[in-house]
Amino acid sequence: MKSNQEIDHYLSKLKIAKFIAIYEAGLDGLELPPYKGATFRGSFGNVFREVACTCPYDENGFALKHFDHCAYGYIFETAPTDGAEVLVNNESIPRPFLLEPPNDMRTYYAPGERFTLGFTLFGKGIEYLPYFIYVLDAMGLQGFGKGKKHAKLRQIFTVDKHGDWIKSIYHANDRLIRNNFSTLTGEDIFNSKIDLEAQTCHIHFISPAHLKYEGEFVSTPEFHMILRSACRRITALLYFHQDEPKLDFNFNGLFQQAEQEIICINANVEWTSWERYSNRQKQRLKMGGIVGKAMYKGDFKPYLPWLKLAEWCNIGKNPVFGLGSVKVIFK
Repeated sequence: MKSNQEIDHYLSKLKIAKFIAIYEAGLDGLELPPYKGATFRGSFGNVFREVACTCPYDENGFALKHFDHCAYGYIFETAPTDGAEVLVNNESIPRPFLLEPPNDMRTYYAPGERFTLGFTLFGKGIEYLPYFIYVLDAMGLQGFGKGKKHAKLRQIFTVDKHGDWIKSIYHANDRLIRNNFSTLTGEDIFNSKIDLEAQTCHIHFISPAHLKYEGEFVSTPEFHMILRSACRRITALLYFHQDEPKLDFNFNGLFQQAEQEIICINANVEWTSWERYSNRQKQRLKMGGIVGKAMYKGDFKPYLPWLKLAEWCNIGKNPVFGLGSVKVIFK
């Protein structure tokens, strides 16, 4: 059974690279829905498949098989490796990336107006950065949103552990990719300055967090529910995208400890819902999650690494859409 020090070492291996893409709306402006994650994710997936997948598909558009070298297959339809069945409680294999669309309800951007699309790559997914940049550029040229209106990819910056934009790795003027940036690790993130004596933890649900516990949607987020989601996602990212072994750790004990010792003293959250159209399933799907903030009280030392990494990995369902973005503050 792993000790806390061994857990910290395990989590320190997680590789993360975060970027901010800057777009400029075209001459016709840009019309987007209030919740933009599905629009960007749909456009991104369609263009990625067009430019990077040569695998055979059936008459319904489903891949018969993805070749081992298929970038699209790895990024969007990651296949389980031998022995992956030993992992339990994984509803699906996580993708090695997530998108961070503009977090506002605006539906129109004027011609020439700038907006951002963040994206984060994990583990082996970082090696596919050139594909991401090419696809992001092609997305703008093809157009997205209502009427498929165009936008130009102007620039891409790397993001440091503080969230600051620090280095331009792509500019529309020369369309060159500059790979001279440093990848972050879990250690970089959870070793940032934290008040270890803090007795309250404030979790802000920035984008809708779609959490489930015991088969039910979560409308009041107890701390252990958030911790469970973070642990599942982070360990799965390490397992599937960095070939780290299944972690020999008493997670049930950790969750029970959190359930008994960490108290929710205030939850100011609300459920928000909307629909998106799935080209793959040819139907409209309901989506939703909680937004707002909650405050917890207790001793957070055993959970600090998981919580800080959750800020970078998101929690809950559909993180690739930008859902489940959280900010964790200790006071």
